[in-house]
Amino acid sequence: MALEKYRLLKELMQQLSSRGCAVGWNPTTSSWDLKIRRGTLGILWLRMVVEHHGGPKRLVRFSAKMKPQPAISWAMAIMTALAVIAGLLRSTAGAALLLVMIASLWMVVIRVQDRLETAVVNTSLEIAAHLEKQSTKRLFKSA
Repeated sequence: MALEKYRLLKELMQQLSSRGCAVGWNPTTSSWDLKIRRGTLGILWLRMVVEHHGGPKRLVRFSAKMKPQPAISWAMAIMTALAVIAGLLRSTAGAALLLVMIASLWMVVIRVQDRLETAVVNTSLEIAAHLEKQSTKRLFKSA
């Protein structure tokens, strides 16, 4: 089966876009192939390589890196600083409220990134199953 990297990336981009993800190609020679975002709280950078193992054998490897938007990191840093100041001023209620807000924001970010990861993994598996089915049909037709 002829499996070309950019064809697979294009298919992945189309499928993820149809599922509500914002997907962008690498415009330069950066170390990532696709930049995927679902919502405003997280970004996933995807790298992919197709290894040819002789004949029709192919192995596709994905690598993903996720992190929250910079604004989220800044908001958490500011809230942490305010919680420390509130603690120093002996305002335990204010410090506790800020710590609850930090924890809540962190849990929301993790939940959004988990959904993004699940969308990418499921879409990749569906594309792989579809390509495998096409490959099997071609083998039976040629036999």
